[in-house]
Amino acid sequence: MVSILFWNLKNKPLYKVLATACREHDVDILILAEADLDSDVLREELNDGSTRLYYEVGLSKVIRFFTRYLPANFAPIYDSGRVVMRLVTPPIGPQVLLVAAHLPSKLHREEPDQQFYVQRITKKVNELEAKLKCKATIVVGDLNLNPFDAAMTRSDMFHGVMDQAIARAGSRMVQGEESQYFYNPMWSRLGDGSVGPPGTYYHRTGNVQNLFWHTFDQVLLRPSLLEFFSHNDLLVLTKIGSAELLRNNKPNKKFSDHLPIVVRLNLERAVANVG
Repeated sequence: MVSILFWNLKNKPLYKVLATACREHDVDILILAEADLDSDVLREELNDGSTRLYYEVGLSKVIRFFTRYLPANFAPIYDSGRVVMRLVTPPIGPQVLLVAAHLPSKLHREEPDQQFYVQRITKKVNELEAKLKCKATIVVGDLNLNPFDAAMTRSDMFHGVMDQAIARAGSRMVQGEESQYFYNPMWSRLGDGSVGPPGTYYHRTGNVQNLFWHTFDQVLLRPSLLEFFSHNDLLVLTKIGSAELLRNNKPNKKFSDHLPIVVRLNLERAVANVG
């Protein structure tokens, strides 16, 4: 099982909380955004009592990785600052192209700007998948987009769909061009009838239209990863140890204005299926 935790920390020094989260969810890859943390201090907390040590890999200060994989199993592929890609080779199971992102905020970018950014990312992912002969891609991060936004759903962008049955088709032809699907499980995390909180980020304004809750922190899976995924293995965390991440049913800003997400992939199942 590969366990990934992503959290936009809003630059809060949550050393002990992060270490507790990694122990509680047996995290292999910790991905942080807006994390002005001392690497040595965090690694000391993460490694306290651990038999598998965490290392910080990469130089990006926008997206930071702490992982229990050795550098050779966590190879750098691409880094544009806000988007970092790694080829992950787990001890058991297929290689995975991991795309971690912290995209520009809706507060500072217009929708066309966000769409342009996503088009560039999608193009790079398609290029790397072809070059690496790897279709097992996962996108994780603070995308500053909701699952229903055009940049998440358009065929020339992330092309994220809410239905696994559709995603398993792999792709569709759109005006003569083949467009690969992503499956977006975060559709099932919208609203108070979902498992967990209504979203991952709360923002109230006096505007005529106000969604209040947003699901900016997301996970996208290529169809080849669906056999290793269960909805039970996608979590929006509201509590870590004794830390209550919600206050008055909204993100507790003592910790962050975003809630962390965890996704697990049972990649060992590929070996079991072969056996």
